[in-house]
Amino acid sequence: GASPGEALSGTLKRRALADLLGRLFPAKSEPELLKLTSTVTRDMARLAPGHQQKKGADEVDYRILLGLVEREAPPEFLQVLKDQHLTSVDELYVDLCEAFAIVASPSGVLSARAALECLRAVDPGQPEAAADAFLLHLFSSAPVVAANSS
Repeated sequence: GASPGEALSGTLKRRALADLLGRLFPAKSEPELLKLTSTVTRDMARLAPGHQQKKGADEVDYRILLGLVEREAPPEFLQVLKDQHLTSVDELYVDLCEAFAIVASPSGVLSARAALECLRAVDPGQPEAAADAFLLHLFSSAPVVAANSS
């Protein structure tokens, strides 16, 4: 690592960035990771053509990708990452609503235990603390009633 006062290079090898993205986002599918890496290529060509010529196509300036360096246009990488996140949240919400409807009592009441089981079934990689926070939010905001689908 860099010592205090020492500037970081701000660059990574393209393969190192692809590996890092896979480790940071283990739940992303291969097509999602490929979309991110192809976006990196487009962003570097569009936002830092001089960098590409000077450092080579194998070097990626992550400061540009993260919007830390002022450019004429925002990096597409951040938008793709945001869009993928919102899509996964939407899919999780739909899956949870369907699961809640299945396990709710005939009157539509959902217990905390049933909600936690649904969350673990729909998103088994969810950390315990995140599941607890989800339940706390779910049951502190309003009574939960799931419509039974018949």
